[in-house]
Amino acid sequence: TEDSIVANKQAIKLKPDCADAWYNLGVCYGNTGRTEEEIAAYRQAIKLKPDYVEAWYNLGVSYRKAGGTEDAIVAYKQAIKLKPDFAEAWYNLGVCFSAAGRTDDAIAACKQAIKVKPDYVEAWYNMGFTYGEAGHTEEAIDAYKQAIKLKPDHVDAWYNLGVNYRRVRRTEDAADAFQHAR
Repeated sequence: TEDSIVANKQAIKLKPDCADAWYNLGVCYGNTGRTEEEIAAYRQAIKLKPDYVEAWYNLGVSYRKAGGTEDAIVAYKQAIKLKPDFAEAWYNLGVCFSAAGRTDDAIAACKQAIKVKPDYVEAWYNMGFTYGEAGHTEEAIDAYKQAIKLKPDHVDAWYNLGVNYRRVRRTEDAADAFQHAR
């Protein structure tokens, strides 16, 4: 909210070298849709505290929102360098790699997210999507089935499972999956 932005700006006036105040300002800007200011605030927090994992991660999210896939990749990689078991950073890195057409990198990042957090439904889903887009239908089916096992009401996973079953002419399985997607 605007009140939070004003409060954080006041904190920064009192203590301009406070990385947390800059980080919080970034969060406030993000919550109000002010992406460019959000990015600038996170960059300042990182300038003051280069090992600020959450700021690197949120910078990646902000860049992605702004369409800066390559910048987001750099930010997520830095967050992962600082915290190798950061499943969400691995997942988002995979999403960015997928958007950039870097299929092998996207799959590797999703696998790493799953290694860190085996029940990460969206990582399984994204891996299925990436495999499917790359024409690796059986691998896509396996990933979607795992996502569904973890979250049986994942409509998109059911639908995409049906699409991939149809690709390999498993029409009864496809029909069943599409039925679950309703």
